Amino acid sequence: MHISSETLSAKFHTFESSVKSAIKNLFASLHSISDIKMTNNKPATAKPERLPVSFIPRNLALDDDISPSKQTPRFHGYTNNFRNTGEEALLLHGSKSGKFTVGNLAQPIMENGKYTMSGDRPRCRLDDSQSQNLTARELVDYLKEKSREENNIEIDLTKNSGPIHLISCFGKQKAAQDLADATGRPVIAYSNQEVVCKDLMTIRRIEFTVDSNFKHNWDPRKLISGKEYHTATPKTFHPTNNSVK
Repeated sequence: MHISSETLSAKFHTFESSVKSAIKNLFASLHSISDIKMTNNKPATAKPERLPVSFIPRNLALDDDISPSKQTPRFHGYTNNFRNTGEEALLLHGSKSGKFTVGNLAQPIMENGKYTMSGDRPRCRLDDSQSQNLTARELVDYLKEKSREENNIEIDLTKNSGPIHLISCFGKQKAAQDLADATGRPVIAYSNQEVVCKDLMTIRRIEFTVDSNFKHNWDPRKLISGKEYHTATPKTFHPTNNSVK
């Protein structure tokens, strides 16, 4: 029996569409189950329309980074106004071991006695001579020390209350639980994988969302969407002793 190439092509496309549809339905089902299982872990953070008049925004750079494409500086660290909610957040490079990177410095690149520029910003190189990898407890102390040095106001995560947002690579793996235990506060982490984020200014915007790498190149979400990243799902980690502030 002869089957034309047109018929084979049509059958293949029909089969391909069926497979994609099945994957979408399967993923939708899994996503629904995941939402049900994680309902108690998702933060129910109210977003005030307007912060109190007495609210004082505080931001503190703890680590510098460089934009790969433009070689311009980006700043990571602490803010008390995540997405304009008045909630505290930490944006730092993280690791699977649960440690946080601080202390890198962006140094302007000089040529012939002048700054080299990318637009209106100086091009920089990263000086890691003062870089440190800190545990959660060490980070709490480091933040107190740096805030006293820079602003003459101590930022002590153990004395405040409410959730801390942690935007950090691999935050869900160990760092978030360690930080919750170190501060006695709930910590909202966003990914088991690497996250995609620019700087402290970005995470203060209302429209900010945390993007995360896919776990595998063959992740169904990546195959279907064709995107390199997906919107991360937040999860709340509570102190082990349950003494939440």
